[in-house]
Amino acid sequence: MAVVPDGRRNRHDPYWDLDGAGVRRARTRRRIVSALAFVAALAACGAVAFAWGVKVGLLAALPVG
Repeated sequence: MAVVPDGRRNRHDPYWDLDGAGVRRARTRRRIVSALAFVAALAACGAVAFAWGVKVGLLAALPVG
């Protein structure tokens, strides 16, 4: 069951206590892993765009090794 945020800060979530410590750790781990996967995907897209720019010649003026 999702709790809708009501805009009040530092409000205790009554449903959080129903979960055990293992569930909280798993949720935190899942959030971290998904954030790292997103950053890796962004880096890969940037690398592909850079390689494409070099190959096409758009970035020919840049000193690339």
